[in-house]
Amino acid sequence: LLLFIAFVYSAKPVQETSWPDGKKPLAGLVPVPGSYRDNVHIFYWLFESEGSRMDPLVLYLPDGPGYAAVMSALYVNGPFRLNNTGLSLTKNPFGWNKFADIVYVDCPPGTGFSFADSYFDY
Repeated sequence: LLLFIAFVYSAKPVQETSWPDGKKPLAGLVPVPGSYRDNVHIFYWLFESEGSRMDPLVLYLPDGPGYAAVMSALYVNGPFRLNNTGLSLTKNPFGWNKFADIVYVDCPPGTGFSFADSYFDY
């Protein structure tokens, strides 16, 4: 877990994107050894806290098999919500990133943007 968190904080943004609050979230894939020779790639999305740099880190894992954490980031407790048409973002006044850095993790492989190189690792 600590290696995962260190990897996320040392990552660079995947793509430069303009966000409504001016902060740039980090997103990427963490390679994890699979049960065979191939790797499993776990997707993460980090949003920095709007509060102090001393705020805690929340690791958000999905609450059911097949449910992508990205869905929660965009519809439930993330800093933004998709509008009714799904074409733009609006600020979420109840986002958890008001008080903590939050990392959304799509797991297990095959959920959201996470995937495995071998079908044996699904």
